[in-house]
Amino acid sequence: MTAADIWLEARKRQLPVAAPAQYKRHLDAAEGWVELGNPIEANKELERIARRLRAHPDVLRVRYGVYATAKKWEAAAEIHGLLCPFSACWRH
Repeated sequence: MTAADIWLEARKRQLPVAAPAQYKRHLDAAEGWVELGNPIEANKELERIARRLRAHPDVLRVRYGVYATAKKWEAAAEIHGLLCPFSACWRH
């Protein structure tokens, strides 16, 4: 399942405005791993978040960090494109 597929599925289910508190712990941990330069551990934390919430903008923002840290630029660009509706984005 691609990020775009997850995004479309999440749009159908009307994601909450904020990620539920029970998943915030995993999101915070993943963000910490990204800051430490460890995308593998960050990804493990994101995988602990329910599939229906993985397309939430907060989760996608951290997922972008995982891909960028891992230098997976195509995947990072795809996530960036998914985030654009939620923030001011520059497209080149």
